[in-house]
Amino acid sequence: MTRENVSRGFGYVQFDKKENATAAIEKLNNSTQFGKEINAIIHSKKNEREDAGEHFTNLYVKNIPTNYSEENVKQLFGEFGEVVSVALKGNGTDIAFVTYKTHEQAAAAIDALDSKREVEGRVIFVSKFISQNEQHANS
Repeated sequence: MTRENVSRGFGYVQFDKKENATAAIEKLNNSTQFGKEINAIIHSKKNEREDAGEHFTNLYVKNIPTNYSEENVKQLFGEFGEVVSVALKGNGTDIAFVTYKTHEQAAAAIDALDSKREVEGRVIFVSKFISQNEQHANS
């Protein structure tokens, strides 16, 4: 949803088991829901796709503990390389942005942390940061 609560026309669903995801895809792919045709596919991280030739260093982080400071986030991500900067979306937020010096460091952090690391009882999600310009170009 955008700030105006208008759908961008896509969404992500995470399943607990691969067979549940496969069943949902088989049932929903190419179906019509609320007057819109659904294209259901298994999402792969951009850096795992065959055409991934870009080298990103900026990460989007979701579900960090809301009491975390920028320094806490920097310490968490520091084990994967040189963190150039950290920014929180706001005070008491669960969203952060992390920038590494190299692409390899950023990719290592995603591989090691995304949906795999629990911090203070919260499973964190880490992905390549996608700017609004990139989002619009891909829609």
